[in-house]
Amino acid sequence: NIIDPDGTSPLMLACAHSQLNVVDCLIMHQGNPDQKDKWGWNSLFYAVYGNGETKIQNAKVFQRILDEGVDKDVKDTRGMRAIDLAGHLNKGDLVSLI
Repeated sequence: NIIDPDGTSPLMLACAHSQLNVVDCLIMHQGNPDQKDKWGWNSLFYAVYGNGETKIQNAKVFQRILDEGVDKDVKDTRGMRAIDLAGHLNKGDLVSLI
């Protein structure tokens, strides 16, 4: 659960890049999906923002984080939840998973 100066963890970065194998490995080694960065984002926000090669890849990472029981109702410093971000980014496929 190491973080950079902004509070970003390796798990968050793996989610942002839709790297499911890396996400699985980090979770297996105690990566905390509920950890927040300085903007209040947990791994679910990063999974929403994911920029993987395909929507399927993004959705699998998003679902993996949900399966870990991440707090999906947590709000960032602007009062936005991950589902709100998904709607804002027109990622209805992710909204339907929650």
